Amino acid sequence: MCEPVTWLDRAVVPAGPYLALCLSEAAFRSAMADLGVSRNCDWVMEPHADATAHYFDNSHDGGLAVIVCLRNWEGRPPTATAAMLVHEAVHAWQQYALRIREEIPGSEQQAYGIQYIAQSLMEEFARQTAPENRKPARKSRHA
Repeated sequence: MCEPVTWLDRAVVPAGPYLALCLSEAAFRSAMADLGVSRNCDWVMEPHADATAHYFDNSHDGGLAVIVCLRNWEGRPPTATAAMLVHEAVHAWQQYALRIREEIPGSEQQAYGIQYIAQSLMEEFARQTAPENRKPARKSRHA
């Protein structure tokens, strides 16, 4: 009788970055606290920008953590919001490639990496902005 086969992990690359999507400054500050980051920085780095990707070391295991911050998305066409998330996904992938010392990633490796990061960000955006997850707007006392 043969011994049963033990299948090994299918991963062929190091673990990707930890990802968080923050739609408010409060969420950004909370994510930084989770990582043990105490430095003070703007949640969206440029006054004219509506999205920023921040890169940190996860204090728990040293892994790359990417916090994507997005503001002023309300009222934009969904395609514009998706495009901003893809843009920030590219930056997350670039930081990941640097972290693993990959100077010339294969085109398919890069495409799949960016696709996975972008899809994860879009799924999280959909979850956070679903009607059941949105905080109700405050009613004006003057209405």
